Amino acid sequence: MFQPRFVPLILDGTKTSTIRLPRKREVRVGDICDLRTWTGRPYASKQRKLREVVCAAVLSVEIDESWEVWLHGNKRLEIKERRALARGEGFYSPMDMLTWFRDTHGMPFRGTLYRWKEGLA
Repeated sequence: MFQPRFVPLILDGTKTSTIRLPRKREVRVGDICDLRTWTGRPYASKQRKLREVVCAAVLSVEIDESWEVWLHGNKRLEIKERRALARGEGFYSPMDMLTWFRDTHGMPFRGTLYRWKEGLA
């Protein structure tokens, strides 16, 4: 489920990925995913399907206390890569993204990055 602030970015194609906490059943490359949001209060309202996409990449991600971003535990992202990641996540800048993760999940953050392409189904 996506927060309301991300809905326009998903609909216009600006947001092309999502970083999530680990799941019991991980999404795999090739899986078809429905991107959804709540129409009102979470769990007390209906869900709205935003778009159907195909998972194109699954990468482990870590954001540490010094605000460094790592993929697969060994690939430290340079500023240009962090900028591209933040844009794909629907944030204005890396600082905006990192602040959101700190305030929402705390640091360090460990999760999974899912990138998608438009669904074919």
